[in-house]
Amino acid sequence: MTYSGIELDVLFARLDKPTIPENIDLSDDSLLVNLDESSIRSLNGIRVAEQLLKLVPNRDTFCQSLRAIKLWAKNHGVYSNAMGFFGGITWAILVAKTCQLYPNAAPSKIIQKVFFVFSTWKWPSPVVLKQFGCVDSKLANLKSTLHIIQEEMKSALEICDQIQKGNATWNDLFEEINFFSRYKHFVALTINEDTNIGFFESKIRQLVQIIERNSQVKTAHINPRKLKNIRNESTWFLGLEFTENAKNLDLTSEIEGFKRNMARQQSKGIVGQIQLDATYVKRSDLIKFISLGDLKRGRFVKSKTAANRKRPASSGDSTETKKPRVIDMSAVDSMLLKLKSNH
Repeated sequence: MTYSGIELDVLFARLDKPTIPENIDLSDDSLLVNLDESSIRSLNGIRVAEQLLKLVPNRDTFCQSLRAIKLWAKNHGVYSNAMGFFGGITWAILVAKTCQLYPNAAPSKIIQKVFFVFSTWKWPSPVVLKQFGCVDSKLANLKSTLHIIQEEMKSALEICDQIQKGNATWNDLFEEINFFSRYKHFVALTINEDTNIGFFESKIRQLVQIIERNSQVKTAHINPRKLKNIRNESTWFLGLEFTENAKNLDLTSEIEGFKRNMARQQSKGIVGQIQLDATYVKRSDLIKFISLGDLKRGRFVKSKTAANRKRPASSGDSTETKKPRVIDMSAVDSMLLKLKSNH
């Protein structure tokens, strides 16, 4: 649901109790007795969040850092558990781990260290938190997703280093990236109604897996952001980068295989009738599918991947090395509020 322009997830859990007290402690394991699987999943989010708050050295530092990291992830197209990226809980665990590693660090330093630690993490090795356990990464199942998220983190780390030197601003880190400037080739996935969006989004990663098995496909990057096409239908775009020796690439069999799998799901009654359209689109033809506003939204990048992205020097930069400066976290807060109001 959406309230005041903010998307909210409303979860429901049915507890085995005659009444629910106002001061109920959802971290109490006894509440899970006799619960169905759906109710347990609904409670997991808040239970993990409350447990993380007890494990971090400084709650305010953790919350400010997590808010910034989640904004960065959303604006860089790497925030979606359903589509193979990290979701909110996983990002929270990564930030909590960083807070444990650097217990006295300010939020601005924690943000930098998140990128430092996890851009070179040996996935799928689990992330272990003291007194908590570990979280396993599903990124190993999607080679493209693993490559994309690591390259985005490496790029973010470079920007953080430039911020510390005074050569960049927090806006350079947090501003939204234009997805369509990254690639020259796309697959547009369109469904004719919105009642099964959650189910469909959870299956898109299957198409990514199918396509990335093609030896001529180097990267298959799904944009988690749903758009409306010119017919007001929900559409997702899969950006493609091909290998240098790719010739006469035809993805018809991969796309048709995905559509057949979706048809089988419908025939079994798992989901209602969905009319799925999957179309190959060149970047020059995107204007035929989506609005000019969506096409131009965000900062354009010069290359197809974050790995090749370089930050231009401003006209006022000198050849002298600038001294590192102390970052006031209030500048980050102001930037977060500004960016949020612009969306």
